[in-house]
Amino acid sequence: HDSYMVHEYILSWDMLSTLDQRLGLRKHFSSEKIDPISRLPLDASREDFLEYYRKRVRVDFDDASSITTISAQAFDPAMAQRIVKLIIAESERFTNRVGHQAAREQVNFIAGELQRAQAKVEKEKKRIIEFQNRNKVLSPEIDTKSISSLVASLNAELALKTAKRNSLATYLKSSSPELKQLDAEIASIKHQIRTEKSKMTGSGNKTALNHLDADFQELQMGLEFGSNLYRSTLASLETARIDASRKLKHLVLLEQAFLPETAEYPRRAYNIITFTVLTLMVYWIGKLAVATIRDHKD
Repeated sequence: HDSYMVHEYILSWDMLSTLDQRLGLRKHFSSEKIDPISRLPLDASREDFLEYYRKRVRVDFDDASSITTISAQAFDPAMAQRIVKLIIAESERFTNRVGHQAAREQVNFIAGELQRAQAKVEKEKKRIIEFQNRNKVLSPEIDTKSISSLVASLNAELALKTAKRNSLATYLKSSSPELKQLDAEIASIKHQIRTEKSKMTGSGNKTALNHLDADFQELQMGLEFGSNLYRSTLASLETARIDASRKLKHLVLLEQAFLPETAEYPRRAYNIITFTVLTLMVYWIGKLAVATIRDHKD
C-alpha cells in the first residue's frame, strides 16, 4: 500500500514542484543547449511540464519482491543523479508525513476519549460522595462486616451467659439474685443482637445495609471501570504521541543512485536506422504513387 502511494507521489505535481524549486528542473529541461525536439518549450504549461517530467522519470514496482526501481533522464549525468536522490529523500519524507498525519489524528481522537473518561471518573466519584452523604455511611461493606463481627461476638457471649444460667438454675431458685441478673444480661444481649441485625436487614424507614452495600458496590464498579478506562486511554495517548513525533518508516535502499558514465539517450544508431528506413519507405511509396498516376494517364 505504501509503495503504491509513493509511486503515485513520485509522478505527481507536488514532487515535480519540489524538484523544480530545489534543482531548477524547468530551466534544465528548457535550456537552449538542448535540441528543439528534445527540450521543453519555454512557454510550456503546467500540464505539459508534468507530462514531460513523467516521460523523463520512470518508476517500476515489482509486486513479488515489493522493490521499487526509480530511474531519471536528464541532459547532464549529475542532474539525473540529483533528481533520483531528491526523489528518494522526498518519498521517505512523504511516507512519514502521511504516517504522522494519521498519528496526529489518532492523538486528537484519543485525547477526546481521555477527556470523556476523565469526566466519567469525576461523575462516578461525585455519585459515591452523594451516596455517602445521603445515607450517612462511609462504606456499607465495612459497616456490615463490623456489625456481623459484633453479632457473632454477642452470640458467643449469649451462649456463655445461657450456659451459666442453666448451670446455676440446677441448684438455685428462679428468684435468686444471681439468676435474675443473668436473665437481665441475657435479655440485654438478645436486644442488642436484634438491634444490630435490624441495621443490616432494615427497620422502619431506614434502608438496610445489605441494600446500601449492593448499591454502593455498583457505584464502586462504575468508578473502577471508569478508572481503568482512563488509565488505558492515557497509556494509548502516550503511545500515539510518541508515534506522532518519531520517524515511523524508512525506505531501505538496495542500491544508491549512481552517477551515469554513458549516455543511454539518444540512441543514435537506432534513430539513424529508423530514420533511413522510414525515408526509404516514404520514397518508394511516393515513387509507386507517381508510377500509378502515370499509368492512369496513359
